[in-house]
Amino acid sequence: MARRPNQDFFQEYREAYRLLAELYEATGRYVQALKYEKLRNQYNEKVLDAERYDEIKGMQKKYELNQKEQEIEHLQQTNQYQRNKQYLYLGLALMIAIGAILAVRAQRLKRKHVSDQLQITELKKEEAELQAQLHEEQLRRMETEKYEALVDVHFKELELSGKEKELQSLAQEKEQLLQQLSDNSQALEQYQLSRQRTEAKLNANSLKNLFKETEHLIISKLNRTRHFKEYLNRLGNLSESVLVQLDNQTNGSLSAAYLKYCICFIIDMEIKDMSICFSIEPSSIHMIRYRLKQRFGLTKDKDLDHYFANLRAENSTTNPTIL
Repeated sequence: MARRPNQDFFQEYREAYRLLAELYEATGRYVQALKYEKLRNQYNEKVLDAERYDEIKGMQKKYELNQKEQEIEHLQQTNQYQRNKQYLYLGLALMIAIGAILAVRAQRLKRKHVSDQLQITELKKEEAELQAQLHEEQLRRMETEKYEALVDVHFKELELSGKEKELQSLAQEKEQLLQQLSDNSQALEQYQLSRQRTEAKLNANSLKNLFKETEHLIISKLNRTRHFKEYLNRLGNLSESVLVQLDNQTNGSLSAAYLKYCICFIIDMEIKDMSICFSIEPSSIHMIRYRLKQRFGLTKDKDLDHYFANLRAENSTTNPTIL
């Protein structure tokens, strides 16, 4: 602790009086020595008072310093409390904001769920309507197939009604077939002449064009049917000589359109596919079959499908046959 100026001053006087008291005592002047000894004691008390004052002052400063430190600590605690309070308010505000966001999102999800439920309900309703339409379409198709069966029966009855006429022509047809088998060379010459005549009638290369046109119809209109590849396969294996044979069989009376119908019958195309291919009604296909049978002069006991199957076997490029 730093000394005060008065304290040093008192100590100097106290020391001076002590020396004077000892000096007078040594010289035998006891009265003077006693006097200076008293003065020394007075200054000694003043020094002690000054020291006590300094100690009290130091303690007071320590107390004040301690108080200041406590105040500072209290202020720091107060500030920390205020900061913690602010952090708490901020956390509460953040939680409230997050809660609000979650509530808004939950509301949106709820609305979306309701909207999705409505859409699902609408889809189910549309599906039910489509199912009803499909059922109606199936019923209409069943009715159509029923009418097709009735038409087929009707044309079979028409075929049966001409049985007597076909029986009369059976003997004549048999003689013609025997004549063809007996003279191969004459048949070959006739085939060449007939081919030239047919090509001339159909403008030279129209034999290939008929096959190409039929192939184009199959590719463009039947590419989604289950027999699409079979039709193209059979058509690719079919020889052009079949058209010459058909033309000879009818004495050149078949048009290009009827020849294309014959090609479809030869590759065993179904009635409904022919209807799609040529954009005509199935009943018209049945009528065409009936007319072809008449033109070919087939009897009732000789089926048209069997006739075309034989033509396909005879005129297949994988098993060529000279007519």
